[in-house]
Amino acid sequence: MQMHMHMHMHMHMHTMRGRRATAALLASDRVARTFSGMSQAPGRTSDAGFTLVEILVAIVLTGILATVAVVGIGRLTGAGSAAACTASSDAARAGTSVHFAATGSQPTSMSQMVNASPPALSFDDGVELDATGLVAVGSGWTLTMTPGVGGAAPSFACTGADDTGGLAADPPVTAGLIAWYDASDPSTISTSGTRVTQWDDKSGNGNHARASIGTVTVASGARNGHDVIRFDGASTLRAPHSASLDLRSNTLTIAVVYRSTVVNGNWAFVNKENTWEVGERGSGGGFTAAVRGGCWTWVGSVPAASATWHTATFRYTPTWRFDVDGGPMVTAAAPCSGDIIPTTSGLTLGGRGDGLTATLTGEIAEVLIYGTALSDAETRALSAHLAAKWGLP
Repeated sequence: MQMHMHMHMHMHMHTMRGRRATAALLASDRVARTFSGMSQAPGRTSDAGFTLVEILVAIVLTGILATVAVVGIGRLTGAGSAAACTASSDAARAGTSVHFAATGSQPTSMSQMVNASPPALSFDDGVELDATGLVAVGSGWTLTMTPGVGGAAPSFACTGADDTGGLAADPPVTAGLIAWYDASDPSTISTSGTRVTQWDDKSGNGNHARASIGTVTVASGARNGHDVIRFDGASTLRAPHSASLDLRSNTLTIAVVYRSTVVNGNWAFVNKENTWEVGERGSGGGFTAAVRGGCWTWVGSVPAASATWHTATFRYTPTWRFDVDGGPMVTAAAPCSGDIIPTTSGLTLGGRGDGLTATLTGEIAEVLIYGTALSDAETRALSAHLAAKWGLP
C-alpha cells in the first residue's frame, strides 16, 4: 500500500513537472513565432505571430495582473511594517508600468495612478496618500515617490520599516528632523552617578541637551522595557542655540511621549525661550502651545490623576493643531497664529529657559522636533509608531 501511494505521488509530481515543462516550451515557441511574425511582410495571414496591437494589450494586461498580485501579497504579509512597505513599493512600480503602457508617459504622482480609470495602483485599507500624492503612509512606514526626470521612471523608497518586518527604530518620517531625543537608546544618555549629564540628539544636528539645573535622572526600564528620563520639578536639560534651531519658515512639528505625576500642574515639555513652547496646562485642562508673535492656546483635557502616559503631537502651520494619543487632528479652540520670531536662545527640555518656571514633575521618553509641518497622514503614522514603541493604547 505504501509503495503504491509512493509510486502514485511520484508519478503525479512527475506529470506536474512535465506539464510545467510543456507549458514553458509552448510559451517559448509562441514568443519565438510572435517575433517571427512581426518580421513578416504586410498582408501575411498565417499564424506566425501576434499583431503589435495584441502585444501592447498583452503588456497592459500583464502589468495589471502584476499589480493585483503584488497588492494581494501585501495583504497577506502586512503583519510586518517592512513587508507591507515593500509590497506597496512593488505595487507602485508595477502600477508605473501599467500607467506608461496606457498613456505613453511616466506618472508624476501615486495619486495619478490611483485615480486613473481604471486604476493602475491601489493600496490596502489604512494606507493614506498625502496632499502631494507623492507620499503613502501606512502603519509604521512611509513610501515616498520621486518623479523621474527627462522621461525616466519614478523611484520609490521606504522609510520607517526595518528589514525583519518588526518595529523600526527610526520614526516613519525623518525628513525635516532638527532634534530627536530617544531614551530607549542608552548610547545617547551620559550620566555621572545617577545624574544625567547629557542627552544626545539623534537627528545628526548636534543639538545635545546638557544638564542645566537640578538633577535629571534615568528611570531604567520604566516604560515598555525602555529607559525614560525623569524630571523632579526642579530640573531641566538644555541644548545651546544652533543654526538648525533657527526656524524661519513658520512651520513646526513637535511630538512628545511623556507622563506628568503631579495633579494640576503647568509645565513645558519643550521650550525655545522667547520663540516657541509646548506643554501641559493641568490647572486649565489641556495641552498648551505658543509662539512668539502669536498667542497661547490649548486643547483637550488632561486626566485628573495625571499619571497616564501620553503621545502628544503639536503642529504649527502657522495655526496650532494637536494630535493627542493618536486621535484626530484638532485645530486649537483659540485660533492662534503669528510669525515664529527667531532668537539665539537655547532649547530646554522639562521646563522653560529660565529654569525657574513651568518645570516638569514627571518623565519624558522621546521628543522629536521637525522644522516642517507634517501632513495629517504623517502625523498619524508617527503617533502610531510611538504608541507601538512605548506600549501605549
